[in-house]
Amino acid sequence: MSFYREKLDLQVLNYFKLKSKKSANLSPWKKITKIILQNKKQVNIAIIGKYVELKDAYKSLDKALTHGGINNKIKVNKVRIDSEK
Repeated sequence: MSFYREKLDLQVLNYFKLKSKKSANLSPWKKITKIILQNKKQVNIAIIGKYVELKDAYKSLDKALTHGGINNKIKVNKVRIDSEK
């Protein structure tokens, strides 16, 4: 939303010399950000593994949990646990 407020979309269009056919519909994005940032319903999910400190090692799992939370209208807090401890 801050990029939109700073008119980044218009700057990109101008840079590439493109014309927008219609204004941006940000209502789906606003809904997603509200679910992620302002939702009172939360769930903690533990991710247990050897390389949990390396976020790229579990990137697809992180994204899947986040998107699953959005679809179920709940914020997912990921708790990383090192399996060697």
